[in-house]
Amino acid sequence: FDELVRLGLPVERRIAGERIFTAEDEARSMYVVLSGEIEIVAYGEVLDRVGTGGIFGEMALIDGHPRSATATAAKPSELVA
Repeated sequence: FDELVRLGLPVERRIAGERIFTAEDEARSMYVVLSGEIEIVAYGEVLDRVGTGGIFGEMALIDGHPRSATATAAKPSELVA
């Protein structure tokens, strides 16, 4: 993860409960979790919890469709887009 920071990519800090993106948003980036935990929710159900080292948000970039789920910081988190 240090490589991402050394490349000059900005680290985003999110507080618990802060939304990162919402279902139906246009996809502009994917994220790498440097620390913390992100909850991925669709239709009121938790689909996944992404922790340190995980990635999320990539599917909308791949298929070109709007976001299919909402991503929220479940814990204080640091991300790189």
